[in-house]
Amino acid sequence: MFIVCIISFLALGVSSCESVQKLLIDPSMAATKANDSTVIVEGCGNQPIVGYTYCRKSVGPVGKETIRVHVPQGKCQSGDCTSVQIYFPNGSPTIGRTVPRDKGFVTFSWEEILQKKDFSTNDRGFWTIITITKFVGQDGIEREVAEEGEIRLRVLSRNYVPLISTQSSEYFVWDWLYGNCEMKKTTAGRTFVGCR
Repeated sequence: MFIVCIISFLALGVSSCESVQKLLIDPSMAATKANDSTVIVEGCGNQPIVGYTYCRKSVGPVGKETIRVHVPQGKCQSGDCTSVQIYFPNGSPTIGRTVPRDKGFVTFSWEEILQKKDFSTNDRGFWTIITITKFVGQDGIEREVAEEGEIRLRVLSRNYVPLISTQSSEYFVWDWLYGNCEMKKTTAGRTFVGCR
């Protein structure tokens, strides 16, 4: 074993014989079996959040904005410990990659996710994210845990002007308070919510 470790160290520059941290097994039902959405995802101006991120885009070029999936750094026996796959709303795979074991996230561009350069109104829907993370349990056995998450994408028509970020408009004909939030709505169904 010692000779194998030295050869691994000389060939790879790192020792594959280092002790892997053994992790406490959570006895709870797996999140995916409980139908929970637990991938940590970030994008579309939203901070990292458990389960899903909501994206409103307009028809046209996808630009440089990205979706980031956060994962724990590697604690498996060898190689990269986490893989991330994103699926089209129809269930077919779009893009996937492994996360380097020293990284805590992976980033995807909208062009990679859509497999095209422009948003269209047909792109709306739930884009499923699946992560699989390998780890070593306290019994020394390597295991996997799968997580699911979602990107909710809504692509707006080219000439539509949403008012979700507009506090005042002559078209707001309904204006009411709920707790510390002001809510407004037009007769076309455009809305605004501002909370203090």
